[in-house]
Amino acid sequence: MDYRNYRNFNYVNALIMNNLERIPEDIDLIVSIPRSGLLIGTLIAEYTNKASTDLFSYLADVDNYKLNAGSFAPASSVKTALNILLVDDSMGVGITMDKAKDLVRKKNPTCKITTCVGWVEPFSTNKVDIYFSILRDQFFPWSVLKRGISDACCDIDGVLTEDVPTEFDDDGEKYINFLKNQKPKFRPDRKIHTLVTGRLEKYRAITEEWLRQHNVQYGNLIMLNLPNKQEKMKQDTGNFKAEVFRKSGLQLFIESDFREGNVIKSLNPEKCVYCVKIADYL
Repeated sequence: MDYRNYRNFNYVNALIMNNLERIPEDIDLIVSIPRSGLLIGTLIAEYTNKASTDLFSYLADVDNYKLNAGSFAPASSVKTALNILLVDDSMGVGITMDKAKDLVRKKNPTCKITTCVGWVEPFSTNKVDIYFSILRDQFFPWSVLKRGISDACCDIDGVLTEDVPTEFDDDGEKYINFLKNQKPKFRPDRKIHTLVTGRLEKYRAITEEWLRQHNVQYGNLIMLNLPNKQEKMKQDTGNFKAEVFRKSGLQLFIESDFREGNVIKSLNPEKCVYCVKIADYL
């Protein structure tokens, strides 16, 4: 996977804004393909002031009415829409778009369907009516913690779990109880290659049990092998993570802490470090 093909939220927004004139004026309804297509379709609808809905609401005849009296967005009328813009975020070989198009066509055989994606692979440009950019092996913020995580080093606190508040970080009973009952933040749907954490090695059993309880699959768990918090504070956890990353042979590190992320990146300048707090690469 080429992580250089990453595009952040600012890029996504700018790309849509700079291509609005390509959206046909006669569109009655924007239908977005869940899930990531909803982001693209919603932004297009907001900027063009078009009625919008998602594919499954459309198929179920669910009209999208305004709930906020202050909203200027028009309500959709699924039953009377004649010109539909069918939107997804990206297109590879086009299987998802073809299936969605068939469903819309069966629902309303007389409607005109215009297909639209933000990004298209170079071999599929003839399979979609409107595309905003050609990009091979697209990689977005919502891809990092899905596709990227299976081939990456990944932090635990602040990524998979909530961060540890200072008042619980006593290297004692408060900390142990917090680790046992920590709330999950991101739930990966595939196996993580390597977990790298600044937690001390003596908390391995607690950490492994939490990961098991929350069905987090992983290949390796690398922890800081020091006796206590006092010794940990003498070291830079960012340096520890950077060294693990360097030896791993992997090309992506997913980190929660901005400062530590910058340390990891500075010591691995040829590799990619993604910071979840800014939803972008460092």
